[in-house]
Amino acid sequence: MASELSSSSSLATHNLHTSSLRRSFSCQSRVAAEDIPGIDVAPHKAQIARLTAKRNAIFPIWKLPNEILSCIFAIHAVDAHFDLKWTQIMYVCSRWYSLVLAEQLLWAHINMEWNSFAIVRFFRQIERSGVAPLMIQLHLSEAVPEIILFDHCPRLHALEVGGEARYIYHLIEKMSGHSFPNLASLSLDTCFKQVELPDEFVEALPDVLFDGRLPRLRALTLRDIAFPWRLVNNLETLNLTNCDNSLTSTPTIFYDLLSLIRSCPRLRNLALTSDSLPAPVPLQYYYPVDLPFLDELFLCQDISVLLGLLHFLHFPATAAICILASDVRCGAEVKDILIPLRKHMRVPTAPPISLLKIDVGSVKFGGVTRPDYGIAHLALSFFSGSAPGRKDFSVSITSYPPTKAALRQIAAKVIKAAPNTSITHLDAREAVAVDTGSWCAALKLLPALHTVYLFAHAGGSNLLCALGDIRIRRLHVVFGQPVTVPRREVDDFLEALRNHIRFTCARGKDLESLELEDPQNTLCKHEKTLRRLFPVMDASRTTNM
Repeated sequence: MASELSSSSSLATHNLHTSSLRRSFSCQSRVAAEDIPGIDVAPHKAQIARLTAKRNAIFPIWKLPNEILSCIFAIHAVDAHFDLKWTQIMYVCSRWYSLVLAEQLLWAHINMEWNSFAIVRFFRQIERSGVAPLMIQLHLSEAVPEIILFDHCPRLHALEVGGEARYIYHLIEKMSGHSFPNLASLSLDTCFKQVELPDEFVEALPDVLFDGRLPRLRALTLRDIAFPWRLVNNLETLNLTNCDNSLTSTPTIFYDLLSLIRSCPRLRNLALTSDSLPAPVPLQYYYPVDLPFLDELFLCQDISVLLGLLHFLHFPATAAICILASDVRCGAEVKDILIPLRKHMRVPTAPPISLLKIDVGSVKFGGVTRPDYGIAHLALSFFSGSAPGRKDFSVSITSYPPTKAALRQIAAKVIKAAPNTSITHLDAREAVAVDTGSWCAALKLLPALHTVYLFAHAGGSNLLCALGDIRIRRLHVVFGQPVTVPRREVDDFLEALRNHIRFTCARGKDLESLELEDPQNTLCKHEKTLRRLFPVMDASRTTNM
């Protein structure tokens, strides 16, 4: 099967409760399916060939209708982030060329780094976009001539600008003299080369910009730029990073922050990141802010600000909460944050949690130097779905424990705060810097666990050692690129996997399914270790090895 199938992914599934062992590999390697005894791959090859021929005969690509081809072009453009490299597909044939030219919506997505050579490309896309609403992303390394961009103000639907701060502020100054009747999304990032601005420069959006010039603005994303808080309203997305209130020269108070959020009652996405946001005054009452449509809340603040926002913001139980608590270093410091989160996760109307993802970065993978332990971060995320890689999390907490003991304390308290008896799936693929003792402490808090996703690295080996007598029905292992994980770690992982299978089978708790996913063909270099694994799996039902 190795010579026939694509090398994009490789999956081996082993069922130990059936009379015959089913294995499938798609590796362009020396470990071919023909070399594994007891498997006749010829029928599988013939079946795949028949199905492929039937599919190609019924639906050849040149017979696809224009509507299907247009969808394919759209997917290709989105995957390329609307970089003009996606347009190379139009040169396949004259039919595709005309179809791509007719897709005005795709041409209306303009993503470019602005310089003196970008003008021709910009006007070409404007011409081909017809009358479609414009979605423009610019990275400025030069100033944008006013006549080029603002001649199309009525068509502008979304504007995202990054690059050098001085050129962005030059653009903002020109924006104040124009109206944008259909602009729904505005994103400005002025952090790059901000130190090169003059000392007396006012780093803020002008008040006049919010005086009726943006009547349909629904999404505002700002970074390192002040703006008039009281003039903003009716937003559905608000994403602020280090953004002060330009309407006052005095320090902002917590009441002003709540007033800003209250002016946008239809918020669906709220993200606040700052080290200087005001904390609530102790023993002072604030009127709560109702956000009945909120879907996602992201907070990166001091603990006092986090607690204030979680207490005075009221949102539905279906809202996802993501917290980055940079000043949480031990279990005692995370305790106060978990009180409102525990209530949020245990509301009867909240979606049931079935998957826990543990992400522990290390020095080797994260590039962060920690002399005492080597942990870059600890992130625990709870999901309502059981498939890994999903983004519909319910609660996610990220902290920075300095020691092993702190990691265990924080992880234990967070897991206990969640409805841990319903967690059946564990995603440990990104838990790199976790030792066996920490895994043992975490697994004791997951009584319903039966499926584990892990990566073939040292953290995965430690997890296999910690499983012990715990009955796991399904193991899904992902092997990565050799440059990411040393070969020795992969060998150690395969040996730990072999020992785990032998240990569990000896106690009558053998696996139901073992899945090996090898998209980069890493197993090609571990043939000997892999061959020692298969006899254990073959004899697991009859022999204690």
